[in-house]
Amino acid sequence: MKPLVIFGIGSLAKTLYYYVTEYDQREVLGFTVESKYMVDNTYRNLSVFPFERILEYVNPDECEVLLAIGYTNMNREKGRIFHCCKETGFQVASFIHPTAHISKSSIVGEGTVMLEDVVISAHCNIGVGNMFWNRVNISHDALIGDFNNLAPGFSTAGEVKIGSYCFGGVNATLQNNVIISDFTLIGGGSYVSHDTKSYDVIVPVRSITLEGKRSTDFM
Repeated sequence: MKPLVIFGIGSLAKTLYYYVTEYDQREVLGFTVESKYMVDNTYRNLSVFPFERILEYVNPDECEVLLAIGYTNMNREKGRIFHCCKETGFQVASFIHPTAHISKSSIVGEGTVMLEDVVISAHCNIGVGNMFWNRVNISHDALIGDFNNLAPGFSTAGEVKIGSYCFGGVNATLQNNVIISDFTLIGGGSYVSHDTKSYDVIVPVRSITLEGKRSTDFM
């Protein structure tokens, strides 16, 4: 595998730096961000390159860029940088944790990150630039677009469709056959049994404390 330049200098960059060096043993040449976000010339004892001048520092034929960009602006920043990397000639790297299971019948696009215990079942088609945190479970025949961020424990039943630029919260669940439109925000703990419209916000019924009740009243 080619060496990497990691785009980002925040907590996600620190996390992905650990994963790619620990599990893939990939060499990291340095970090890059847009000039307006540069606060120092080094990060984790490696150089930080201004992205606008990255070709002065590295050759796209000799390394790849790993995107450590969060879900700011419903993942649109990540999508923008992905396309800038491609236009500059870089391959966008993926990272698949060794405990993740991807069915041989499924397709996973460029620049996807999957952490511990992710399961991608049979006949799924997953686009580019997606972030799957630990224990995400995608059931059979799912169709998932680009630049989605799915938090730990996010789960789907079969034959769901998720568009692009969506956010799925911790332990959220999708019923089979639902269609999640672009830019949908699904809050943690939600159970979604209906199709959504673009820019919908889905939240669960909130948990409350029962006033005047004690745990021993129930068990």
